[in-house]
Amino acid sequence: MVQYLMFEDGRILTDPLFHKPKEQNRIINRLSSVVEFIDNHFAEDIALKDLALQCYLCPAYFIREFKKEYNVSPYRYLINRRLDEAKELLYDKKITIKEICNKVGYEDICSFSKLFKRRFGLSPESFRKTLDQKENACSIPPFS
Repeated sequence: MVQYLMFEDGRILTDPLFHKPKEQNRIINRLSSVVEFIDNHFAEDIALKDLALQCYLCPAYFIREFKKEYNVSPYRYLINRRLDEAKELLYDKKITIKEICNKVGYEDICSFSKLFKRRFGLSPESFRKTLDQKENACSIPPFS
């Protein structure tokens, strides 16, 4: 069904993607379920087309609506979710950086490190070292 919007000056805008507010709410609800899916499955291989199918949208329209709602693309959201989790895991010194890389869904530690550095300004190794330095600075007893 083609919907239209009539302006005061008589112009008519016809657009099959012009949604009623009710339909837009359905799309937002579907997008939030996709975000929940990403949050719960970020370490797995996730294909954009599969996310779009969850919303019953074509991939191009899905990306546009996702960006409109969350201000980032679905792919960027996934990367950010993985990197945020990696940052939290770096606090646990028992886990190696390679293990963290694999736990958050990356196989290649080099690309993981580049993405981490681009997001946080430090490589995972440097980030962990700053944690060690802060911990050592806090553990120094005060002067008597």
